[in-house]
Amino acid sequence: MKNRIGVSARIFSAAAVIAGVGLLIPGDPGLGGRSGLAHAFTCKSGKQIPDRKKRRAQTITIQTNKKLERVQVAFEEKDYATATKIIGDLKRRKINQYELAMVAYFEGALFYELENLAGAIRAYEQVISTPGLSWNFHDSVKYTIAQLNFAVENYRRSVQILDEWLVYKCDPPTSAFMFKGQAYYALEEYRNSLTQILIAMDMNTAAGKPIKENTYLLLRSIYFELKDLPNVRNVLETLIISFPPKAEYWLQLSAIYSELEEERNQLAAMEVAYRQGFFEKETHYVNLAQLYLYNEVPIKAVKVMEDGFDKKMIEESEKNLDTYSQSLMVAREFKRAVDPLERAAKLADDGKLYIRLAHVNIQLDQHESAVKAIQAGLKKGDLDRVDMAQMLLGMSYFNLDKLADATKAFRAAAKDKRSRKSATQWVNFLRKESDRRRKLANAMKPIKRTVSP
Repeated sequence: MKNRIGVSARIFSAAAVIAGVGLLIPGDPGLGGRSGLAHAFTCKSGKQIPDRKKRRAQTITIQTNKKLERVQVAFEEKDYATATKIIGDLKRRKINQYELAMVAYFEGALFYELENLAGAIRAYEQVISTPGLSWNFHDSVKYTIAQLNFAVENYRRSVQILDEWLVYKCDPPTSAFMFKGQAYYALEEYRNSLTQILIAMDMNTAAGKPIKENTYLLLRSIYFELKDLPNVRNVLETLIISFPPKAEYWLQLSAIYSELEEERNQLAAMEVAYRQGFFEKETHYVNLAQLYLYNEVPIKAVKVMEDGFDKKMIEESEKNLDTYSQSLMVAREFKRAVDPLERAAKLADDGKLYIRLAHVNIQLDQHESAVKAIQAGLKKGDLDRVDMAQMLLGMSYFNLDKLADATKAFRAAAKDKRSRKSATQWVNFLRKESDRRRKLANAMKPIKRTVSP
């Protein structure tokens, strides 16, 4: 929990606290003194700052100071039980308001160490409501309260306190605007968050200071929530140029290029990520292969898929084997495409891939294999066009010179009106061809008898 906020766990000695404390003029509520003030001063930046009434130095008794020093020692030894006891004793004593504020300050630090943030907030609120504190100390505690409210997810209160705190800051640090931007982001007020983050970035740039990587990461998230993809792209490009390369930046940039329909850039980003060794998931390899196919670079698609299989990053699933076989086919590596496509077809729930396998076998003039693939596809079923599968089967049988089987297949295809015309033409052709062959065979019989020994 402590890592989420910037509250310092260091406790100051009572003497150090006293050095920054003054006496509040009676009548000032001690909460900033904005109301009823007639004067203001102007920062070099032109910002108007309400004037605050002077506070005289306040004192603390030696006895109370000694007890607070013992609390400090207990903190250093992480003896929180002793610290709790001493603080409790001090609260039961008759001490002045200023001393109570110092006790509350140490109690807030104790609550923080014990991860009781709600208790810490209550204690620190008591501190800043006490007359007599120096404004520097008051503001320091107030900023801590804003941080603690952020830590307990009371973001609205955190923003409110920050606004009160900023009124009196002539030259506030960039961290305050970053903090406020984070609070608005947590409230899902992304426009307000963007305004604060851009202010912080402009301040850093004007001061010649580098902008941190985490700032760009937050800016990227804000633009993404605002659906401002061009600026998401710009931020990711800046991250890639300005900071050590990371897988997420290249992969996210590729995805954003895809959303922006910048296909060439999408491929380039994925290719760089691949060459940098950033691929950690199956989808990375498969997506790059598909991008290569889309951009008509099938040879590279083949190599990426083979690399993924070799590294055991890609599962030999139906979908992946299908992608691999498609890459090989587009690269006109038909012989090599047979094996992965056959394995994919066996894994598939339907027979569609078997029909594609048949096409590859026909391309290779392997008609017997084509027939087996078509029959397997028809048996598995759920084809988009059974009639087209039957037409393909008929042509394969014809190439094998099995006219009767071819006729049977074409007649099955003719049952679908979409293939009826062409299938009927094939049936009629095969009938004529069969008649021609029969007549030729009959005509050859006397010749064979004559020449027989």
